[in-house]
Amino acid sequence: MLKLYWHCIGMDEGDSKFVSDNLQELSELLWQPPTSVRMKPEKLPLEFSREVGSVLLKPPSDSKMPFTLNYVCPIRKKIAAHEKPLLIYCRADSNVARAAKRESPKAFWGLCSEPPFPLVVAVYERGNKHILWHEALHLFGVVDCYDYNRSNNGTNCELNNCLMQFAPSAETIGGWPFLCKKNIEILPILAIIST
Repeated sequence: MLKLYWHCIGMDEGDSKFVSDNLQELSELLWQPPTSVRMKPEKLPLEFSREVGSVLLKPPSDSKMPFTLNYVCPIRKKIAAHEKPLLIYCRADSNVARAAKRESPKAFWGLCSEPPFPLVVAVYERGNKHILWHEALHLFGVVDCYDYNRSNNGTNCELNNCLMQFAPSAETIGGWPFLCKKNIEILPILAIIST
């Protein structure tokens, strides 16, 4: 089973409901063929949300890796015993989003930290469930299906409507299944590892 925590910072109840409802929808889709993998998204427990929230409110440093050094590393220390990755949903003008965009200028909507587990992803494109799903799946090793230097050239996999394309949206994704073969093959392996 794929497990993840999610946490909203600087958002309202509508945003929390958006994240909860859409991660649940992704979970239901992943349980269907061709993936047939269970995913369990959970709101970050209160005992961790206060600590994580205090880290996320701090301004980033001037380092070349402000997202990793100021947010990912301290958060990993706080939730490492649980070995669950964390999805942070935040505003595009938040400290976390600014740090992510400074660390990776091509991270227009979100940024996922590098392994080792647990991973942390920040999503700062509000209201687009396909971006939320795309970034959430990065927590489980799913890879992008576009050329970083030519992002507007479509997918570089066999599936034109792959969720892991550049700037996924309702217009470009369509109905399930929307994961390419290489990414479908990644998920069952990670589901076994993270159980």
